[in-house]
Amino acid sequence: MITSKQYDTLMRLNDEKETALKNLYTGSKELTDRAFDFVEANQEFERFVLSITEDKVQKESDGWIEWGGGKRPVDSTTLITVRFRNGEEHLSPVKHHYEWRHFNRWNDIVAYRVVKP
Repeated sequence: MITSKQYDTLMRLNDEKETALKNLYTGSKELTDRAFDFVEANQEFERFVLSITEDKVQKESDGWIEWGGGKRPVDSTTLITVRFRNGEEHLSPVKHHYEWRHFNRWNDIVAYRVVKP
């Protein structure tokens, strides 16, 4: 389980990476090959941070992850259960097409959890 100090360190490192990325731009505003490599490494870092923070949340809440709206947080092939604002829960089919943004309606997704095989 990640501690808050570890999380803070990860976020600081992420900020440093963002600064380094800005420094990799060329005068013509095109990314160099090193910058593309950096972008890939940054995306991997973000996936790592997400995975360790989701694991912590899942352990503390029986697998449910609170959702405040936005871009779909899981791959479309991941089997999940969603909880809507009205309390209903639905097991998603593979290739689910839920609306993850919030519109302050009964069917806003307020939590989800990954179904383990």
